[in-house]
This record gives sequence, structure tokens and C-alpha cells, in this order.
Amino acid sequence: MKQDRIEQLLRTPQVKPIMPHPLTERNSVRLNLSTSNQDPAFTSADTVEKLQAYITSHLARGPYLYALGGYGEERSFYARFPHFRGAQQARSHHLGVDIWTAAQTPVMAPLRGEVHSLAHNDQPGDYGGTLILHHCIDDFSFHTLYGHLKPASISHWQPGDIVLAGQKIAELGAVYENVQWPPHLHFQLIIDMGDAYGDYPGVVLSANAARYRANCPHPEWLLRPAV
Repeated sequence: MKQDRIEQLLRTPQVKPIMPHPLTERNSVRLNLSTSNQDPAFTSADTVEKLQAYITSHLARGPYLYALGGYGEERSFYARFPHFRGAQQARSHHLGVDIWTAAQTPVMAPLRGEVHSLAHNDQPGDYGGTLILHHCIDDFSFHTLYGHLKPASISHWQPGDIVLAGQKIAELGAVYENVQWPPHLHFQLIIDMGDAYGDYPGVVLSANAARYRANCPHPEWLLRPAV
């Protein structure tokens, strides 16, 4: 499906905020975690504590409720996790939008849908608690993925459960249950899940980025107006 058709379908008043406060330019700060960021405070952030400190420093500038960004970024820090390292190179191309905020922040469904699958992807650096919803607008079927969730907050869901637009579906996990990441939501739009269940690549090899981005368009139309 062409990108403009996807945009048209997702520009709908049915879309509800996925955070307790709608993301706006006033309450959200853009965050660059790509290889283009040469700020020493970022390039030296080689532990979860240092990365958390870097993110917190940006949130404090507003003060802001959310720090967000990341779609299409090339990120070198994944290479420290075996989960992302291959025989020749590490996966580094990020396919979702990250929303960095406090642990236990509620997460809401942007649209009506049903639970496709869920899992606790607990390898270091992975998603941690993961929930995937299936949606359909007119003839457009697609999925939304929510990573880095508090596992206990999604334990009551079952595949096939119906969720309503604006309904709370989860809470963000804390560092200790978030497989070595500061608290945040990884939010990803996926058109075709294929055989994937409870998981889908959120970081891919740069060589495969174009193919994956065609299946995982920028979810900006579900996060407007901030992204």
C-alpha cells in the first residue's frame, strides 16, 4: 500500500493519545540517539545509568514530560548487546519511535483493535514486556507493537481480546524489568506480521532497512502532533 494511502487512513479522528497527556511540542523534547550525535555526554553513555542520566537531562530542560524520536536512526549502542550482534555486523537501524518517560506510566491504545500476541522478550537489550495489537480501518489491516512494558501490566491479556481506542493496555517497565533500558515505550507500526508472534524486529541491519521500512512506516500519524 502506498505511503500516502496509509497516511490518509491514519489521519482519523478515531486516533486517541497513547500517553496520559497527548504528545505536543510543548511537553515533548526531540531526542537524537543516532551516530550523528557527537555530544560527549551521549557518546560516553555506555551504561543504562549513563543513558538514563542523558535522557533525564533533556527532560529537565523544559521541564518536559516526554523525550521522543528515533524512527530510522542508525544507533551504534545496540552493538553492546549480543542479541543484536551478527557474524559480520550488528543490527543498528531503528524502526520504531521511542517515548522516554517515567516507569509505570500508563500506555493506551490509539485505536480500537484486538490483541494479536504478547510475550516477555527478556534477552538483554530486547523488548522486555511486549504487546502487539491488530487494527483494521476500512480495507487497511495493520499492527501496532508496544515494547518495554511492565510484564505484570500485560499478564491479563489474551490473544483475541478486544481493546478500545483510548483504553489503558499496559504500563512502562522500570529498569530492573526492562532488560537493561531506561523506562520508555518502543512504538512501532507493522503492516504484515508474517509468522511473527509476540515479537517483531525493531532494529535491523542497515542493508535491510529499506525493505523493513516499507513494512514498518513511520507511525507519526498515530502520534500527532508531536512527531
